[in-house]
Amino acid sequence: MAWGRAVYLDDLSALTEHHGAGLGRAALGFVQDEARRLGCGAVHLDTGYHRRRAHRTYLRSGFELSLHHLEWKVAEA
Repeated sequence: MAWGRAVYLDDLSALTEHHGAGLGRAALGFVQDEARRLGCGAVHLDTGYHRRRAHRTYLRSGFELSLHHLEWKVAEA
């Protein structure tokens, strides 16, 4: 990968009724431990811009906001 050996976490989410139960933090901790065990240099994830509550969890878990992912959609013909 462009970032070297890394874990990429895709589609981390919890049902609304389970928000605030610590599931996200537990899942992130597991993934971080696995990254260490596998000798990876980082864990990467993309997240929706509007997911502010999730962003707080990521930041509290040691993640840094390092970029914005942009998308341009082709208009249908």
